[in-house]
Amino acid sequence: MDVCHGHSFHVPVMGIGYTLDTPLKIARYGLSSCISLVDDTLIEQARESYCRELELPFEPIPRRMADSRAKRITAYLNLLADETSRQFEALRDGPIDDPNGIARYVGLLPEGDPLRDLYRQYRAHSERSEDAQQLAERIRKALRPGAVEANIMTKLDRADDAKGRPRPEGQSDALAALRGFAGSRLEGNLVLSAGVNQRLFALLSQQASFLPDERGRFRQKVVLKVSDFRSASIQSKLLARQGIWVHQFRIESGLNCGGHAFPTDGVLLGPILDDFRRERAALRAERFETYGTALRARGLDVPSEPPAQTVTVQGGIGTHEEDLLLRRHFEVDGTGWGSPMLMVPEVCAVDVATRRQLEMAQPREIALTWGSPLGVRFWSLKTSASNQRRTANMQCGRPGSECPKGHLALNHDFGMPLCPASRTYQEKRLAQLGPTPFGDTVHAQAVARVLAPECICHDLGASFKLVRRIDEHGTPSICPGPNIVNFQRTMTLEQMCDHIYGRASILSRDNRPHQFLAELDLYLDHYARELECTDAMDFKAQTRLNRYASNVENGISFYRELSADISEPERSAFTEGLAERLGRLDALRSRAEGPEPSSVARLSVVSAPVAAQESVTSPNSSTG
Repeated sequence: MDVCHGHSFHVPVMGIGYTLDTPLKIARYGLSSCISLVDDTLIEQARESYCRELELPFEPIPRRMADSRAKRITAYLNLLADETSRQFEALRDGPIDDPNGIARYVGLLPEGDPLRDLYRQYRAHSERSEDAQQLAERIRKALRPGAVEANIMTKLDRADDAKGRPRPEGQSDALAALRGFAGSRLEGNLVLSAGVNQRLFALLSQQASFLPDERGRFRQKVVLKVSDFRSASIQSKLLARQGIWVHQFRIESGLNCGGHAFPTDGVLLGPILDDFRRERAALRAERFETYGTALRARGLDVPSEPPAQTVTVQGGIGTHEEDLLLRRHFEVDGTGWGSPMLMVPEVCAVDVATRRQLEMAQPREIALTWGSPLGVRFWSLKTSASNQRRTANMQCGRPGSECPKGHLALNHDFGMPLCPASRTYQEKRLAQLGPTPFGDTVHAQAVARVLAPECICHDLGASFKLVRRIDEHGTPSICPGPNIVNFQRTMTLEQMCDHIYGRASILSRDNRPHQFLAELDLYLDHYARELECTDAMDFKAQTRLNRYASNVENGISFYRELSADISEPERSAFTEGLAERLGRLDALRSRAEGPEPSSVARLSVVSAPVAAQESVTSPNSSTG
């Protein structure tokens, strides 16, 4: 009889290179992680580096080779599949007391895990006894490797070459990455993020690896990273019509996350999770009907019941109690721990200098910037080597990057595909703007916006190349979420797992606000920025901002009721924090609309004891 066990968290994709080799470090211990498929040049360099280390044959795939992007991705994923399997088999068949093998695998698991209990029983017997040998065999059979996942940002899909000429059909960046994944031996999840790409969705339906076999099993599965329930509903319906089943919805906070920020219309993470808790069963049944119709239209067998569909969440989780609240109250199947893992060398490829910068960073230095060439706000370490080089280029009169990769060369304003972080683009755009007249703040802000983007498609992989000694002259960019300031010291994998599972605490700050309060602060900051740059006479914009503020207020009311599930003394701090933030929301509203007479009354309701508030109902939150 198999023992059901496993970790309740995964390591999400971070940057382009920070988790590129994470599966080779932790999959053998049952821990799941995700890599990025953006940069096929970096992927090819990683394959060469590991083939040399592992003494495996290496056949280079030159860029000029036909379909080189897909072939490079397939080759690296095959390396990951083969090597993680070999590592796991060596661990499983090795000594059961090996401190770097089975003993470590079991030690990383949460307390109460059946496999930990089984291992304790084994240790209680004489090693050579028949009972110990039987227990050891049961332990070996129960071990499972962690999943190896890959991420495609759907909107990073260049369809033309550097000279603006259309690429052959199916050769765009995202489509080539998909074919590279589908053509590999990897049996894992493909994580799609950043929204709808109809061409990509259509190509998915042509890949047999994402369709059920005669036993109803899937070799490769689709995961959607979404910011709210509406997005999950729309995208899963589009895929179901193509005969593709979404096996997991991976919910990420719109603002309290690393990398690119995609804020909702003021709808907070708690109400979003509650939407999934209430509606996930209905969504699964509804999508199965659409999915079955699509399979029948293609002459394929329809499973007798809907395939499994899980829900996970990530973004700003910082304590065992928060992790537990998400899994118990909102009934999510797992959580993602991203930014804190940057401080664990055994997990993420962060060079020593960059990790030291993270250890020293002040909260104001982990900032939402316009550093992404995509025109989306982007969490960035302002003291990173990439930002230092960008500033030095500006000071010497040569702003912008040489654009060595061009993955974000998606702008066609000047007749050719250019990346807004490139020197060519910035010189052309600055020439359009002309010199800044003295005292012209608007013009100065426009110039600053042109100069803000970092060369992220290259520099987000620089740290990996430094760690692997591929290029010792890189200038890393790094994009942690604001939660990183609570984990400012280098940690072992054991220490991180102990923290996640409540066996110890590794927080570097005592005054860390609750995950939900931290996100609420970010949404209030976003609201304040929007108020500053919105014309008071713009009716549509004002309507949007009013809706935003109402959604934030509804979220605060929701959290007031949720506080009943938070134990003391955290509950008191949580409810007091809600009252303070509602006061800030009212102050921001007053700035735009004038004071509301009900603000004092509402503030007193939020700060009142939970038991006295049963008449206040939970809002039916919008998903924007």
